[in-house]
Amino acid sequence: MLSGEMVTVAALGPFAGLDPDLRPRLPELACDRAVVIDYLATVRCGPVMGDLTVDLVRGDPGPDYTPIRPFGTVRCYVARALLPLFEAAQVTVRFGGPPFARHLAATVEPPEAWIDFLDRPAPTRGRRRRS
Repeated sequence: MLSGEMVTVAALGPFAGLDPDLRPRLPELACDRAVVIDYLATVRCGPVMGDLTVDLVRGDPGPDYTPIRPFGTVRCYVARALLPLFEAAQVTVRFGGPPFARHLAATVEPPEAWIDFLDRPAPTRGRRRRS
């Protein structure tokens, strides 16, 4: 992009934010793997419960995922089912977990968009990707 050139977010397609603390370390952590943003959702006693997952995966994650704007040199994919969430909210990849067990995680802003996503008619997913 040229200096001063105006580009709308919609023209760039879906994207995820990256926490500034993670930005310098992600290429080393990824080690030629792609960031894959997915979700886990299940029905428990009526309501749907779920969480976003972020994993590092070698190769192409498959047809259920679409590429989104990369984090610098690190390729990034999102589950196609999550595209409505990416249109309604800002998803940011960051470090999560306690200091002794750090892992990649995602946050949604505004958080109500995640609840709206879980409330819509969609298949639940019971798997979590591992690299």
